Amino acid sequence: MPVIRVRYVRRAFESRSADDVRVTFDRRLSFNVTREEEVGLNGLGWQPLRGDLVVLEDDLVQASLATAAAEASRLRAELAAAEGRIVVESAVQEAEHLAEARR
Repeated sequence: MPVIRVRYVRRAFESRSADDVRVTFDRRLSFNVTREEEVGLNGLGWQPLRGDLVVLEDDLVQASLATAAAEASRLRAELAAAEGRIVVESAVQEAEHLAEARR
């Protein structure tokens, strides 16, 4: 099975305060496709990613995104439940209207 290895130059910054924030910038990204499961950064076959790319990684942002995704999921569930209640309420009102019309 093919394995993709990635290498980069990383610069990391950590907060000195109690908030425990770490931000990293990864640059000079390259990859190597191989069939061997090996750990190593040297050798042949490394291909640089095109463009002047920099990857920003921020643990706090990732945690915030996870929280936002969970909140969005909760809101979708609430919306679906509310839509279900509206459909049921509409059906009850229609049934009551039909029952009154038959009298």
